[in-house]
Amino acid sequence: GARYTRTAPIDGVVTQRNATIGRLVDTDTVLVEIVDTSSMWAEIDIPEFDVPRVKTGQQVTLTIDGLGEREFVGTLSYIAPKIESQTRTAHGRVALTNVDGVLRGNMFARARLDVALSGKAVVVPRKAVQRAKTTQLVFVRIADDVFEARRVEVGNGDREFVEVRGRVAAGDEVVADGSFLLKTETLKGSIGAGCCEAEEPK
Repeated sequence: GARYTRTAPIDGVVTQRNATIGRLVDTDTVLVEIVDTSSMWAEIDIPEFDVPRVKTGQQVTLTIDGLGEREFVGTLSYIAPKIESQTRTAHGRVALTNVDGVLRGNMFARARLDVALSGKAVVVPRKAVQRAKTTQLVFVRIADDVFEARRVEVGNGDREFVEVRGRVAAGDEVVADGSFLLKTETLKGSIGAGCCEAEEPK
């Protein structure tokens, strides 16, 4: 029988092939699936609390499980218009350049996106901030062995330090290295009762 050559409209990698030699196909049959992996999308979940302060066009830094400490920087190109009822997050999409081809579909990533705060803010170590459900907390020492959990809003920062606003003032002694343990105890109800309940959907 006659043979026909069909040229793909893009360069890429064949990820699926449905057609084989000798098989009858129609005009609407998908012969092969070709994916251009030189640029990829990363889908991220933006906490409801942060959505009002996030804008498309912002820079997002991602670390990918399995690729060590290497960071990938992309641009937030889309924010979904609704909040997911189960996770209380909005889906976002980040455009990434995959120059050396190490990024693959369905990898798990962690995203860091700095948000701006209006008004007065103080700077604390990033590891002092703990997330409990929809709440972000810092623990302030108010006596030798007494700590208070305080809600904060998180703003701009770097790998080491971050801006916070809330019931934290310059000069307050915040817990950094032991903050995760304090959060664990808080969630068990031994301290700070009532500080971390999830907010009811609006």
